[in-house]
Amino acid sequence: MVCLSVTTMQTNLLLQHGQIIQLICLNRHVSHMIFFHQSARVLARQFNLPITDARGIVQSCASCQKIGFGLGLGVNPRGLAALQLWQMDVTHIAEFGRLKYVHVSIDTFSHAMWATAQTGESAKHVIKHMHAAIAALGIPLEIKTDNAPAYVSHSFAHFCNLWGIRRVTGIPHSPTGQAIVDRAHATLKSLLQKQKEREQMPFERLAKALYVLNYLRLTGNRESPPIVINHTSLQSKVQKVEAAKVQFKDLRTGEWKGPVEVKISGRGYVCVLTGEGPRWVPSRWVRPWKEHMDQSDQPL
Repeated sequence: MVCLSVTTMQTNLLLQHGQIIQLICLNRHVSHMIFFHQSARVLARQFNLPITDARGIVQSCASCQKIGFGLGLGVNPRGLAALQLWQMDVTHIAEFGRLKYVHVSIDTFSHAMWATAQTGESAKHVIKHMHAAIAALGIPLEIKTDNAPAYVSHSFAHFCNLWGIRRVTGIPHSPTGQAIVDRAHATLKSLLQKQKEREQMPFERLAKALYVLNYLRLTGNRESPPIVINHTSLQSKVQKVEAAKVQFKDLRTGEWKGPVEVKISGRGYVCVLTGEGPRWVPSRWVRPWKEHMDQSDQPL
């Protein structure tokens, strides 16, 4: 395995010339050591490497040797599907300055997480964070927090009632009640330290860390990143509706053909799936098809 030495000066030069993105996509060393600091399992999958080579790259990274990847995600009760149960808490990152209050929500099934850097930890900040987390991950059925004043406030209770979210609080002063989100705090902080290569705004650093944690991380013995597990679990809940079948008039022959399935329909047009592929037909030349329909019964 060929080792790559990339200095800070070289990195800044690449950034000035807009070439870093190409290097990240093509070079496994730059992707890990300069930008993402993803785990060996993800690196091996991303660049189709033997796991031993990927571990060698991680072990040769100075930032990753100083800071570990964090502990597991705890053994608290968790949801059996995405959006069943979230844990939420606030951690402090002093280097973010006024935005040091980082609110974190994590899905206990998929381990997908969302975080927002804010100027406080009152109820209005919690609600602001929840709006962002819901927009990114979806609406949870239940959310578990500690007994902080913001989480037991009337305004947060009203917000949860409005969105149909059930609130659960842990045992007061228990350090293990929020183990999953507490471990997520540690993982997020360690990744932020690894990725601290140059001056960036807090929201930029947080966004890149969330991308790695949601898209470039494998938890436990799973073979898909958290965001994929989250969306796959939601997709399995959607009931598939059988495609409508219609007949359409072939303009070349003037004959009615079908039945065929409708792929897309809109105002004035229909896309049907024929044996020759998709076909776009004006809606006035399409009619519903019913089983045992008399083929001779054609509109004038």
